[in-house]
Amino acid sequence: MINEATVKLQELNLEGNVIPHKWFNEIKMKNGSPDYQAIILLSEIVYWYRPTAVYNEQGIYKGIKKKYKEDLLQKSYEDLSTKFGMTKRQAKEAIVRLEDRGLIKREFRNLIIKGSAVNNVLY
Repeated sequence: MINEATVKLQELNLEGNVIPHKWFNEIKMKNGSPDYQAIILLSEIVYWYRPTAVYNEQGIYKGIKKKYKEDLLQKSYEDLSTKFGMTKRQAKEAIVRLEDRGLIKREFRNLIIKGSAVNNVLY
């Protein structure tokens, strides 16, 4: 028999980040505690890189598509810090720790946006 809480959860449209439990044992600070900020930011990056299924009007599976616009995901430290309630510095340091561990790679690009140069855009 299914309890009421399980039935009610079925009605929720849950989407977004998923954090594998093993990350809390594998992604740690130097003192051995889980690196919560890095874990949360990695889950956000993984979310954006998970493909979205595409269906036609009849509900037939057609393939997958990416969630981000360009060839790589572009998120600023400020975007990440605002979304997850940390400072910009905390977000940057967590991203650097993930890169140092070889879990992500940062790329900085110089762009022209609406005729103006924008330097060091984080991808």
